[in-house]
Amino acid sequence: MELMFVAVDSQRQTTLSLCLLILSLLTLVGCRDRTSDSLSTPQTTRFDVTVGPEVRPETVEWDAELFTDDALRQLEVLSDLLSGHRDMSRKDLERLVTEECVVARLRPEPLRKVFDDETFTVHRSHQMDSESVPVLESNQTRGIEALMAAIEPSRSQLKGLYAAHVYFKIDRVERDEATVNTRVIYHASGSKDARTIQQNAVWQCTWEQDAALPRLSRIEVAQYEEVRK
Repeated sequence: MELMFVAVDSQRQTTLSLCLLILSLLTLVGCRDRTSDSLSTPQTTRFDVTVGPEVRPETVEWDAELFTDDALRQLEVLSDLLSGHRDMSRKDLERLVTEECVVARLRPEPLRKVFDDETFTVHRSHQMDSESVPVLESNQTRGIEALMAAIEPSRSQLKGLYAAHVYFKIDRVERDEATVNTRVIYHASGSKDARTIQQNAVWQCTWEQDAALPRLSRIEVAQYEEVRK
């Protein structure tokens, strides 16, 4: 009888052990399935991105120094033409001025003599009496051909001179809604044999910014002085 109870207990322990083993195997298979699913299916992480307001050209701060550099680059073309280092052509001026550019005579006439001795003479335009008075409207014409005609009197005096040099400086920049106004200082000089010519002027220039580089839409001569030796 005692042996029967021992056999029954032993059978129960064996059955219990088998149940535990089966449970363990089922648990292990379930873990593998979950692990396989997590590896085969990428987990997606969501990020909330806030897009800032669109940057509009009119909100970008205007750079006067950058504009001055661009304007001086444009005036270099005029420098080459005035000094006679380059032949004038419409193509040279198309990127410099607008088609309706208002142009004053760059060497206004008549000039009056204000100083004369045995060494040199000084001639000035009547506008030199008042810095704020530009050349009269009747002394202005329009367009690229007009600018070529306005350049010629100054150019003819410098062309053929040794070391002919033209220099521009912008010393005032003012911007309004559509254009930029600048005060331009002009110096030119050259010599040949015993003859020397120097031209000094102040221009009031208006620029339009409708292209990669600014273009002149108006040139007025506020002051002009010519020194001859």
